[in-house]
Amino acid sequence: RAERIGLVNRVVPAGTGVDAALAMARRMASFDRDGVRLTKEAINRSCDAMGLREALRANLDLAVQIECLETPSRKAFKDLTRSQGLKAALDWRDRRAG
Repeated sequence: RAERIGLVNRVVPAGTGVDAALAMARRMASFDRDGVRLTKEAINRSCDAMGLREALRANLDLAVQIECLETPSRKAFKDLTRSQGLKAALDWRDRRAG
């Protein structure tokens, strides 16, 4: 069973996401297959040794609640991201943190 975590690798200009994803996929496809497999296995073993997977499973309900939380500041951040971009939203957040 595959497990995924959502991470942002990079941000690309609007309308270029598919081309960027295909370019990344072509690059990844050129990697040594056995090397990639073993690297993934090493990462998974490390997560298991730290108990990370079990911790994520145990707290999944809270993670879902956090992601669904719609506070005024989260809404403002999302709206700002949509209207002015992520950098503007991050700057806004950082100014609020003082």
